[in-house]
Amino acid sequence: MPFGHVLVAVDFSPSWPALLHRLGHLAGWGTSKLTLVHVLDSHYPAAPAETHRAHYEQELAQTARELSARGFAVEHQVRDGDPALEIVEAATEAEADVILAGSHGHSRLRELFFGNVVLNLARLTDRPLWVEPSLEPVPEEMEPVPMAETKVLLATDGSDAAAAAEGLFERLVPRVGSAIVIHVLGRSEQRRIDAERVEIVGHLETLEERIPGIETRIENGRPATVIARTADREQTDLVVIGKRGHNPIRDILLGSTVEGVCRGISRPVLIVPQHVRGASQ
Repeated sequence: MPFGHVLVAVDFSPSWPALLHRLGHLAGWGTSKLTLVHVLDSHYPAAPAETHRAHYEQELAQTARELSARGFAVEHQVRDGDPALEIVEAATEAEADVILAGSHGHSRLRELFFGNVVLNLARLTDRPLWVEPSLEPVPEEMEPVPMAETKVLLATDGSDAAAAAEGLFERLVPRVGSAIVIHVLGRSEQRRIDAERVEIVGHLETLEERIPGIETRIENGRPATVIARTADREQTDLVVIGKRGHNPIRDILLGSTVEGVCRGISRPVLIVPQHVRGASQ
């Protein structure tokens, strides 16, 4: 199961109820084990002092008990340091399949990606990162939603960097209700567009043979805009997209399609590293 063990980045921000609601969905997707991690940010001047550790440990323990009562096997820990680094390290130690993190405030993913923590998580992680937008209002109950009732969208450019995302998508398809694959031809000279179209048609045909039941599309325009617009129009429950490598150099996400999608979308995004660990590999 791709999401059997989920590490949840807990910050008790306004995005936290959305994560709780998502965990209810993931229960219906086969998630059985949770690792809850809260990080006391030692680099942020306004962060809670170390003397507040006991308070957060108590809050996290209470949350763990509530989730355990819902049938999850739950572990929890409070750590100190840089949040993104600590969360990635905790995911490695726990051998989690995926990291779940939420957006902040009421601006959905925009505010999150202007911040540092989840952006740095996306840069640093070597396992899938599920980025969950805030829901307004957030449903009170965590009702399980079977995977058979969900719709998943894969955005791919057919490159090596997309291969791991395609592989995870392939594992999801037999379990979900419907699955769409989209490739967006960006703006370029016509000769290059025609050549790219020929190449991607072949790649999509290969995917159709490999993954029965998927719908494939080729669109034109700015990739991030088209992907976000398609996800909203199709009311997809999850967008799967790959990122290059796991080197924390700034240009991995800044200005990329991945960041553009996350800035412009109001739906969950699963970012899959090129060299992926976790996801029950």
